[in-house]
Amino acid sequence: MIEGVKVKIGEQEYEIPALNFPRLKKVMALQTKLVGETGEKSDQVDAMTEIIFIAVQRNYPDIKREEIEDSLDMLNVNGILDEILFVSGLKKRPTLEVEQI
Repeated sequence: MIEGVKVKIGEQEYEIPALNFPRLKKVMALQTKLVGETGEKSDQVDAMTEIIFIAVQRNYPDIKREEIEDSLDMLNVNGILDEILFVSGLKKRPTLEVEQI
């Protein structure tokens, strides 16, 4: 098991490590579908599912895409994607500014 961030998908908790280079290349190609104005919404949903599946599969090689897809919804998908992008260095984690008294 490669150390990473713990993410709950449905009722199951997964430890998702940083993406290795082959997976990183796949995810970077899929990222364009997430932000593209020209893509269909179903393409965006497929890209989100595939990114999460690719990331989870690194530590859980026997997992099926359907197992992940069935547990994703609009309440959890963005948080899961953010954690994958943070741990892989594709997105910076926001910093909290603390006001001093």
